[in-house]
Amino acid sequence: KDALQDHGTQPDAIKRRTAEAQQAWRVLVAHGAVAVPAPVPVTLPAPHRLTKKTRPQPKGRTVPPPRISIEDLQGRWLHSRLGELTVHGDMVKIGAKTFKLAARQDAFLCGGFQTKDVTTTMIKWTRQDGLQCSWTRPSEL
Repeated sequence: KDALQDHGTQPDAIKRRTAEAQQAWRVLVAHGAVAVPAPVPVTLPAPHRLTKKTRPQPKGRTVPPPRISIEDLQGRWLHSRLGELTVHGDMVKIGAKTFKLAARQDAFLCGGFQTKDVTTTMIKWTRQDGLQCSWTRPSEL
């Protein structure tokens, strides 16, 4: 019992010893007795975005394929709200964000949006909640 009174409870002793060890480490680092490696930058993957799947078409109903393929969408575009974007393969880069572009039988899907109208110079997109945007080819291309 006397030992506990001198040193406090076990959690207090652990906290005190941890604080002492941290202070000793700071002194060693400050005097150059130990080398501390430089922090390594870590790039985390973008959080997974859940997108709603399109409804399957009823049996017997055929939908014409998109008039344009993903290959036709390659290159630079101007987003009506977000500025310049680039399509490379099946990925769309808008600023620092990247989205997957998918071709379906009747439309393209990207970032929760679905195409409404597609040409080689303009794409109109709509989201299930009614939000709309468009991509246009820059005039200097």
